[in-house]
Amino acid sequence: MKKTGSILWIVFFSTLLISKDQSIHVYIQDFNQNPLRQVEKGVPFLLQIVTENMQGVKYLENIPGTEKFSVSYQGASQSTNIINGKRTDRTALNYVLQGKEQGSFVVGPISIQDRNGSIVHSESTSIIVGDSAIMHSVKRQPYFLEAKLSKKELYVGEKLVVGIRFYYSDEFEDLKIIHPNIESFSVGETSRQPTVGIETIRGKAYRYQEWLLKIYPEKTGTLIVPSIQATFRTAADISGGLIGLFDMFGMSSEKTVQSSARSVEVLPLPESMQHKNVSAVGQFDKITFSLNKDKGEVGEGIIAMCAIRGIGNFSMIKPPILQLPQGLKYYEANSSMQILESGEEEKVFEYIIQGEKPGDFVIEPQRFVYFDPEKKVYRSLKTNSALLSIEGDVVEVAKESIKGADNSLSKEKTGVKEYVFKDSEIDYVVDFSPTATQSKNLAGTIVSGLLFLLMWLVAGTMLYGLYQAYIDVSWSKTYWGYFLYMRWQLYCIERRFDVFALYGLFEQFCDRYSLDLHGEKIVSILKSSRVPNESSEDWKSFLRTFLSVTFAKEIVAPADQKRVFFQGVFWMKELLRSSRSLVVVEKKESLL
Repeated sequence: MKKTGSILWIVFFSTLLISKDQSIHVYIQDFNQNPLRQVEKGVPFLLQIVTENMQGVKYLENIPGTEKFSVSYQGASQSTNIINGKRTDRTALNYVLQGKEQGSFVVGPISIQDRNGSIVHSESTSIIVGDSAIMHSVKRQPYFLEAKLSKKELYVGEKLVVGIRFYYSDEFEDLKIIHPNIESFSVGETSRQPTVGIETIRGKAYRYQEWLLKIYPEKTGTLIVPSIQATFRTAADISGGLIGLFDMFGMSSEKTVQSSARSVEVLPLPESMQHKNVSAVGQFDKITFSLNKDKGEVGEGIIAMCAIRGIGNFSMIKPPILQLPQGLKYYEANSSMQILESGEEEKVFEYIIQGEKPGDFVIEPQRFVYFDPEKKVYRSLKTNSALLSIEGDVVEVAKESIKGADNSLSKEKTGVKEYVFKDSEIDYVVDFSPTATQSKNLAGTIVSGLLFLLMWLVAGTMLYGLYQAYIDVSWSKTYWGYFLYMRWQLYCIERRFDVFALYGLFEQFCDRYSLDLHGEKIVSILKSSRVPNESSEDWKSFLRTFLSVTFAKEIVAPADQKRVFFQGVFWMKELLRSSRSLVVVEKKESLL
């Protein structure tokens, strides 16, 4: 009876630990987990519905008030928190929304029925869709990145300037801007040197560096300029002035900031009965046409160049179609770009022109049509005319045909024209014997391949032997060898964010030095390092949470998993740093 009573008391008190308060909360944030007060039209954002202490929560097919948004379900996550003996079970339903039009929209209230039959309601949430995203007041950050657009509405092919501005209030080094793959845009040049300045944001003065990126939309509709990333190091990240030397072992780290994604509205070019399929958009002021020589022979390749100068979407401009007189034909060749001292650009298209018959030809001025987005009109430019003299004869070539049952050949004159090269135009003549040459080349190829394979097998065997003799056996047994090996493993685990692999690394460390994760010896090791004495309880608390997250039967919230993971990385680094004392103890014991 006493045992039964004890069990009942345990069950009774455990139920007191579980919070019975049920609630639903709605959160709006960007993909960097920043809470948003206003979202940008066309830019995806996160809508998170979080329930507390409700069982059997399922995906909601319809969320009231989201008719003006495109909605996609991104999955659910679960977590359990115990604070001051009070347990709270949370389920988060994650959705990606995209505003179709500007305005203020009310989402909710959201009603969800618990497995026990009780219905819980949330409060209504207001979502403002505007020209740009606005975050709620958050803690001032010493570094952040923003992408500023030169305009929000433009024509297809029109230049859009993206100002990539890195703000900072503290010193930094080794800044790198990482451009994403910008779909549906043709990407132009980026300014080589940044402009610098000072701007006051939320009452605080920030210095900034800004790069200008030119992009050109290739299709109409609402297009997204994706998030841009910057990496850098602060003074605290650099140890002994060796910037990035030991980065792969985690001995210095890079910080990362990201800009929010932006959207633009892209309009089609105005319809025109006169101008069709125009690809050039901008302001152009000159076009020229030239030949590398004004005399040639029938069938000879003559280089023609068409140069266009101005400011516009040169990367999207198609080669102009040449209008040539009868007797001349052309083939498109290369194109090249250059930036002039005036700041304008020039693109040169090359063609190969051939004369099909002798004569003097006048190549009339070529026409280039473009759309001026500032004036909203189509304009055209014309080149100069050119003269080309073609000499030589047209040779009539006999065409062979097969006639008769006895396969006898007969020759008939046809109207097929073919250019006959002169002796001086033939570089060399090669006698070719197909059977002998191919057999020789095949045998040589097989022998060369076998020798190459044998060489690699011998080199691989030698390298493996050296690895087994000096690295795998001896080097890894030394303190620094094992330390660098473990830091490399930790670096790889951080890159792929593998919680279970991190737990395996703790186990490997304990096996190496005969430790127990739950033992007092590991606590004493941490006390001997830079960790304060009072933090030993933090280690025990972390260990309990880390094991519960690693071996949880239910889905753990990504935020909780991420927090515990980076705590584990910190403790693993401290253990490796303090393992030097274990090596000293091992040497003393071996001497005794």
